[in-house]
Amino acid sequence: DADGGLAFLARVAPPDVLAAVRAAEPLDGVVTHRFPTDVRRRWDRVRQLPAGLAAIGDAVCSSNPSYALGMSAAALQALALRDSLARGDRDPARRFLRAAARPADRAWQLATGADLALPHVEAPRPLPARVVGAYVRRVLAAGGRDPVVAQRFVRVAALQDPLPRLLRPGTAARVLLGARGSAAAAGAPAVPVGR
Repeated sequence: DADGGLAFLARVAPPDVLAAVRAAEPLDGVVTHRFPTDVRRRWDRVRQLPAGLAAIGDAVCSSNPSYALGMSAAALQALALRDSLARGDRDPARRFLRAAARPADRAWQLATGADLALPHVEAPRPLPARVVGAYVRRVLAAGGRDPVVAQRFVRVAALQDPLPRLLRPGTAARVLLGARGSAAAAGAPAVPVGR
Protein backbone atom coordinates (compact mmCIF):
# COMPACT_ATOMS: atom_id res chain seq x y z
CA ASP A 1 0.00 0.00 0.00
CA ALA A 2 1.03 3.65 -0.26
CA ASP A 3 1.99 3.96 3.42
CA GLY A 4 4.11 0.80 3.26
CA GLY A 5 5.78 2.05 0.11
CA LEU A 6 6.67 5.36 1.75
CA ALA A 7 7.98 3.59 4.86
CA PHE A 8 10.21 1.42 2.67
CA LEU A 9 11.35 4.42 0.62
CA ALA A 10 12.26 6.27 3.82
CA ARG A 11 14.79 3.51 4.59
CA VAL A 12 16.48 3.42 1.15
CA ALA A 13 16.05 6.76 -0.66
CA PRO A 14 18.05 9.96 -0.31
CA PRO A 15 16.16 12.64 1.67
CA ASP A 16 15.45 14.84 -1.36
CA VAL A 17 13.93 11.91 -3.29
CA LEU A 18 11.76 11.00 -0.31
CA ALA A 19 10.63 14.63 0.03
CA ALA A 20 9.74 14.78 -3.68
CA VAL A 21 7.71 11.56 -3.49
CA ARG A 22 5.86 12.75 -0.37
CA ALA A 23 5.03 16.07 -2.08
CA ALA A 24 3.89 14.41 -5.32
CA GLU A 25 0.29 13.62 -6.17
CA PRO A 26 -0.26 9.95 -7.12
CA LEU A 27 -1.57 9.42 -10.64
CA ASP A 28 -3.11 6.06 -9.75
CA GLY A 29 -3.23 3.41 -7.05
CA VAL A 30 -0.31 1.25 -5.98
CA VAL A 31 0.67 -1.43 -8.50
CA THR A 32 2.87 -4.35 -7.49
CA HIS A 33 4.78 -6.87 -9.52
CA ARG A 34 6.22 -10.21 -8.61
CA PHE A 35 9.64 -11.23 -9.80
CA PRO A 36 10.58 -14.63 -8.39
CA THR A 37 14.36 -14.55 -8.72
CA ASP A 38 17.37 -13.45 -10.73
CA VAL A 39 18.69 -16.20 -13.02
CA ARG A 40 22.17 -16.47 -14.56
CA ARG A 41 22.71 -19.32 -17.02
CA ARG A 42 26.36 -20.07 -17.82
CA TRP A 43 26.08 -21.19 -21.44
CA ASP A 44 29.70 -20.12 -21.89
CA ARG A 45 30.79 -22.95 -19.55
CA VAL A 46 28.82 -25.79 -21.17
CA ARG A 47 31.24 -28.30 -22.72
CA GLN A 48 28.96 -29.81 -25.36
CA LEU A 49 26.47 -27.46 -26.94
CA PRO A 50 23.69 -28.45 -29.29
CA ALA A 51 24.59 -27.47 -32.86
CA GLY A 52 23.60 -23.89 -33.69
CA LEU A 53 22.63 -22.88 -30.13
CA ALA A 54 22.73 -19.14 -29.54
CA ALA A 55 21.07 -18.25 -26.24
CA ILE A 56 20.61 -14.49 -25.89
CA GLY A 57 18.95 -11.97 -23.58
CA ASP A 58 16.96 -13.40 -20.67
CA ALA A 59 18.00 -16.92 -21.71
CA VAL A 60 21.51 -15.94 -20.54
CA CYS A 61 20.77 -13.55 -17.68
CA SER A 62 17.41 -12.50 -16.28
CA SER A 63 17.28 -9.92 -13.51
CA ASN A 64 14.66 -7.88 -11.72
CA PRO A 65 13.02 -5.67 -14.38
CA SER A 66 13.09 -2.76 -11.91
CA TYR A 67 16.81 -2.41 -12.63
CA ALA A 68 16.21 -2.00 -16.40
CA LEU A 69 19.26 -4.06 -17.37
CA GLY A 70 17.65 -6.61 -19.68
CA MET A 71 17.47 -4.59 -22.90
CA SER A 72 20.97 -3.16 -22.45
CA ALA A 73 22.43 -6.63 -21.86
CA ALA A 74 20.51 -8.07 -24.82
CA ALA A 75 21.68 -5.24 -27.12
CA LEU A 76 25.31 -5.81 -26.11
CA GLN A 77 24.83 -9.55 -26.69
CA ALA A 78 23.39 -8.82 -30.15
CA LEU A 79 26.58 -6.88 -30.95
CA ALA A 80 28.61 -9.84 -29.67
CA LEU A 81 26.61 -12.16 -31.97
CA ARG A 82 27.26 -9.89 -34.96
CA ASP A 83 30.99 -9.77 -34.21
CA SER A 84 31.18 -13.53 -33.58
CA LEU A 85 29.50 -14.35 -36.89
CA ALA A 86 31.74 -11.90 -38.75
CA ARG A 87 34.86 -13.71 -37.51
CA GLY A 88 34.23 -16.87 -39.49
CA ASP A 89 32.52 -20.24 -39.47
CA ARG A 90 34.76 -22.02 -36.95
CA ASP A 91 32.66 -22.54 -33.80
CA PRO A 92 30.73 -19.24 -33.88
CA ALA A 93 28.27 -20.42 -31.19
CA ARG A 94 30.99 -20.97 -28.59
CA ARG A 95 32.71 -17.72 -29.56
CA PHE A 96 29.39 -15.89 -29.22
CA LEU A 97 28.44 -17.46 -25.89
CA ARG A 98 31.82 -16.45 -24.41
CA ALA A 99 31.38 -12.91 -25.69
CA ALA A 100 27.74 -12.76 -24.53
CA ALA A 101 28.87 -13.70 -21.01
CA ARG A 102 30.67 -10.36 -20.56
CA PRO A 103 27.60 -8.07 -20.66
CA ALA A 104 25.64 -10.72 -18.75
CA ASP A 105 28.31 -10.72 -16.04
CA ARG A 106 28.09 -6.93 -15.75
CA ALA A 107 24.29 -7.00 -15.56
CA TRP A 108 24.44 -9.82 -13.00
CA GLN A 109 26.92 -7.91 -10.84
CA LEU A 110 24.74 -4.79 -10.85
CA ALA A 111 21.48 -6.68 -10.23
CA THR A 112 22.74 -8.85 -7.40
CA GLY A 113 24.53 -5.89 -5.82
CA ALA A 114 21.31 -3.87 -5.94
CA ASP A 115 19.38 -6.81 -4.50
CA LEU A 116 21.79 -7.03 -1.56
CA ALA A 117 21.16 -3.35 -0.81
CA LEU A 118 17.51 -4.15 -0.08
CA PRO A 119 16.92 -4.83 3.61
CA HIS A 120 14.30 -7.56 3.02
CA VAL A 121 16.61 -9.70 0.82
CA GLU A 122 17.78 -12.67 2.86
CA ALA A 123 21.28 -13.52 1.68
CA PRO A 124 24.82 -13.37 3.02
CA ARG A 125 26.53 -10.05 2.49
CA PRO A 126 30.27 -10.69 2.26
CA LEU A 127 32.64 -7.82 3.01
CA PRO A 128 33.23 -6.89 -0.67
CA ALA A 129 29.47 -6.64 -1.26
CA ARG A 130 29.05 -4.45 1.82
CA VAL A 131 31.92 -2.16 0.77
CA VAL A 132 30.62 -1.79 -2.79
CA GLY A 133 27.08 -1.26 -1.48
CA ALA A 134 28.23 1.51 0.87
CA TYR A 135 30.16 3.18 -1.95
CA VAL A 136 27.21 2.97 -4.36
CA ARG A 137 24.96 4.56 -1.71
CA ARG A 138 27.47 7.44 -1.60
CA VAL A 139 27.51 7.60 -5.41
CA LEU A 140 23.71 7.93 -5.41
CA ALA A 141 23.79 10.61 -2.71
CA ALA A 142 26.50 12.58 -4.52
CA GLY A 143 24.77 12.09 -7.87
CA GLY A 144 21.73 13.92 -6.55
CA ARG A 145 23.88 17.07 -6.33
CA ASP A 146 26.67 16.51 -8.86
CA PRO A 147 25.65 16.04 -12.51
CA VAL A 148 29.07 14.59 -13.41
CA VAL A 149 28.69 11.81 -10.82
CA ALA A 150 25.08 11.28 -11.93
CA GLN A 151 26.12 10.92 -15.57
CA ARG A 152 28.90 8.47 -14.71
CA PHE A 153 26.51 6.38 -12.62
CA VAL A 154 23.90 6.31 -15.40
CA ARG A 155 26.54 5.10 -17.88
CA VAL A 156 27.43 2.23 -15.52
CA ALA A 157 23.77 1.46 -14.81
CA ALA A 158 23.08 1.32 -18.57
CA LEU A 159 26.02 -1.08 -19.08
CA GLN A 160 27.85 1.48 -21.22
CA ASP A 161 30.76 1.57 -18.77
CA PRO A 162 32.02 -1.07 -16.31
CA LEU A 163 31.45 -0.63 -12.56
CA PRO A 164 35.16 0.06 -11.81
CA ARG A 165 34.81 3.30 -13.80
CA LEU A 166 33.08 4.73 -10.70
CA LEU A 167 36.25 4.04 -8.69
CA ARG A 168 38.57 6.24 -10.75
CA PRO A 169 40.27 8.86 -8.55
CA GLY A 170 38.46 11.87 -10.05
CA THR A 171 35.06 10.24 -9.63
CA ALA A 172 35.85 8.87 -6.16
CA ALA A 173 36.87 12.34 -4.97
CA ARG A 174 33.63 13.85 -6.28
CA VAL A 175 31.65 11.02 -4.68
CA LEU A 176 33.30 11.30 -1.28
CA LEU A 177 33.07 15.11 -1.19
CA GLY A 178 29.59 15.20 -2.71
CA ALA A 179 28.14 12.53 -0.47
CA ARG A 180 29.46 14.35 2.59
CA GLY A 181 27.89 17.57 1.30
CA SER A 182 24.62 15.76 0.59
CA ALA A 183 24.24 14.77 4.22
CA ALA A 184 24.82 18.35 5.34
CA ALA A 185 22.54 19.87 2.72
CA ALA A 186 19.74 17.32 2.76
CA GLY A 187 17.15 20.05 2.33
CA ALA A 188 18.91 21.82 -0.56
CA PRO A 189 17.47 21.47 -4.06
CA ALA A 190 19.15 18.98 -6.35
CA VAL A 191 21.18 20.17 -9.35
CA PRO A 192 19.42 19.19 -12.59
CA VAL A 193 21.44 16.55 -14.47
CA GLY A 194 21.02 18.32 -17.82
CA ARG A 195 23.00 21.40 -16.77
